[in-house]
Amino acid sequence: MNVGVKTAVHRQRPVLADRLARAHGLSFSSAHARSAVADYGVLLFAFLPILGGAWRRCAVTFAVVAVLAIGFSRIAFGVRYVSDVVGGLVLGVAWVAAMAVAFNVTAVNRERRVAVTSGWSGSDDQ
Repeated sequence: MNVGVKTAVHRQRPVLADRLARAHGLSFSSAHARSAVADYGVLLFAFLPILGGAWRRCAVTFAVVAVLAIGFSRIAFGVRYVSDVVGGLVLGVAWVAAMAVAFNVTAVNRERRVAVTSGWSGSDDQ
């Protein structure tokens, strides 16, 4: 995904006299931002069902703060434009949403296979 998006947009990195870091290659979109959203999103998707109350709020807060900090650091270091980071965040959210849908479809199909092979119809009217 990264190479395809960067090649399609073909945006050069910011040119700043006093940037904190050097990076090579094309700019849009921020793979750091996209990966942060995808990684933390998948971890939340996996662990939120078993976390409760304060732990759930802590996990979500930590993930949001970490993703925003990573995105901000790319801009602060001078290696990304704001739109590069926003684009990375949007692509990361899209990836997590697609994986959540795929997971749910797989789970539903698995339940249907179990119901068909066990003879269970899902209703109590038998």
